[in-house]
Amino acid sequence: MVNQITLLFPSRRDFFSEPYLLDSGSYNEFNRSYYLAGLIALFALLGFNFSIKSVRLKNILIFLLVFINSIASCLIILLFFQKGNFSLFPLVFAFFGVMITIFQFEFLFKSEVKKYLIALIYLFTAQVPTVATHIMTGLNLFYALTILYGLVFILILQLINEGEKHSKNDVVAFYTAGLSTFVINSSPVAILLLGKYIATVNFTIEIANSYVFASLLIAPMYFAGNIIERVIYTL
Repeated sequence: MVNQITLLFPSRRDFFSEPYLLDSGSYNEFNRSYYLAGLIALFALLGFNFSIKSVRLKNILIFLLVFINSIASCLIILLFFQKGNFSLFPLVFAFFGVMITIFQFEFLFKSEVKKYLIALIYLFTAQVPTVATHIMTGLNLFYALTILYGLVFILILQLINEGEKHSKNDVVAFYTAGLSTFVINSSPVAILLLGKYIATVNFTIEIANSYVFASLLIAPMYFAGNIIERVIYTL
């Protein structure tokens, strides 16, 4: 379950400064976009980060499958839970987050620890220009984060050796391989993410912001579990 919780975690755990950088309305808007992206990403991933261990597809095909999953999950979530105006940025951020996660797990399954660490450094490093861009230009913090994630995605893509992919692209096997993991791990995480998203949409700004900030206090526990879990994959 930890790997699903931390799907978008590398960006979130470095943003404890949000309440001090943003006014209450902007903080609520950021959280709303962030957790909407988290819900989209959860279902867009669909266990693909484990599928790559047994079924190899070309990158372009993985991009297409993740894009289709992202669009489908976004439409369903918006149909039942969205209120107010919709922005494409959560959808784009979710796509980048899912692809980065898939590539990271691919590095771990192939014991390419160096590439995994480089990808992790890219993610951590992206936080500084994100905050700096917001402070200097006033650009929406979530928009800046999405743009930086796009750049990180491009950088990590350069670490992938396309020639290592198998020539047989069995999409059905790829979905099947990931579904069991998705079913086992997704339900508890979906409830957590949905609870935070509903809070940002339906509660008053003060209550919603307090609820989200309090939930971040347990972030170190999830981070430690995530690191231990990913180390196991390299053994």
